[in-house]
Amino acid sequence: MLMLVVAYVINEGVKNACGQVAMLVFTVILVAGNITWTVFQFLNFSACGYNVAFMCITIACAVIMFVIVPLRTREDASILTSAIVWTYNLYLQWSALSSNVTCNPLSGNAGATIAKECVGIFFMGIALFVISSINKKEGVTEDGGVPVAANEHLLVEEKDGLAPVNDVEVTDTTGAPSKITAEQQHVYPISTAAIYF
Repeated sequence: MLMLVVAYVINEGVKNACGQVAMLVFTVILVAGNITWTVFQFLNFSACGYNVAFMCITIACAVIMFVIVPLRTREDASILTSAIVWTYNLYLQWSALSSNVTCNPLSGNAGATIAKECVGIFFMGIALFVISSINKKEGVTEDGGVPVAANEHLLVEEKDGLAPVNDVEVTDTTGAPSKITAEQQHVYPISTAAIYF
């Protein structure tokens, strides 16, 4: 879901001709990389039938994503969106196949494990950066588009209306009453965005 939001944000963010050319080049690079990554996954993990089945399902889903784009089932869909989602699907497939103890030539390979973790951190960083750049402001009535609608539960309005945390009255060692503020207690209101995160 997060990578879909990233894809839609990137897709909606470019309006000028230079940016559109850059998006097209980026799409071609992603598709070429995805095809290469798919070939290498077939070369490395095709020893078992269920591995091949999963790889064929991923390829079928990628083809369906690219076929649906010209049908304009969504106004904001593009081949870039499909390429980004396919890249993330290939990462998930590679992660699953390389974690399998059987039919895995990379089993015990520390380099493959480190690469898998680095790619996962990269995807997580991109998703968190894009989500953190989207926000809702009080009084803004224009439509936020797909990214805001998809992440409605993760976005906090500037005026969230949460009740403040009350100060606490305590007695010190001498028996004198004193107040400790919420900030001193490091206690803050819990928002729904914090819960979902």
